[in-house]
Amino acid sequence: MDEGADEPAGPARVDSTGSFTGADRQVARVVEDFESAVLADDVETICRDLLAVEENKGYDEDNGGHDFCVVDPANQPDLLLAEAGGADAYDLVVDRVWREGAIHGIDRFSARVSSGGGIEEFTIQRREGTWLITQRDFSVDGASTRLAGEFECGGKGHAASTHGKEASGVFARAGLQPKPQSDDPRDAILAGPFGDRAKKAIEKGGSLELSSAFYRPDYHLMYALRDEDGELIVGFPVTVWGPRNFDTYSMTFCRNGQQGMIII
Repeated sequence: MDEGADEPAGPARVDSTGSFTGADRQVARVVEDFESAVLADDVETICRDLLAVEENKGYDEDNGGHDFCVVDPANQPDLLLAEAGGADAYDLVVDRVWREGAIHGIDRFSARVSSGGGIEEFTIQRREGTWLITQRDFSVDGASTRLAGEFECGGKGHAASTHGKEASGVFARAGLQPKPQSDDPRDAILAGPFGDRAKKAIEKGGSLELSSAFYRPDYHLMYALRDEDGELIVGFPVTVWGPRNFDTYSMTFCRNGQQGMIII
């Protein structure tokens, strides 16, 4: 008997590319490549070849870049596998692909992806001949947490109001602010000017979770603050300037069905 003949076979995984043709198949292939890189514990491939991350070239050109990408908790294979319930349960399956339109003449596609950890939405574009992930949107118990870019207001699962005096409008104040120093963007929010708001909601049973990751042109993250009933209260954009350097001086909300933002 051959050595290892009695060893159990590995988990059967779905190859989503077989369900699509043309550009939709290329989109599904990117998702499958992302899955393979996660299973290989290869965050370098994720950041270098799959996410549309640019190197940081200056103060206002590209935020974040490769250095942050490889340490960003959202991209760590071990965390992604743990959220899914282990490597055997981690299988990204593309349920649907659709074209959302074009940005600066470049077609933008979205893919609805199921995994052992829930539902995600990948935004993928072909840039300079390469198909790249430009955004990932996450779900919590099936409720969309998409807050930036296509901000939706007024529906269940979205922030209906700010529940406070901030609802009177959008405020901005110019001036340099010291940026919170933290290894984790979530911790930077809690240490930032709106941290007390988040802490109070968490103390009452609420949650503060990553809802979206944007990789190009600027690397930034969106966190969703939910109350104890799971309803979305506000969103916290985090602009990434580099590891341990985050701008958390803004907050998004909905008022009368319209999006608003407070910038300090």
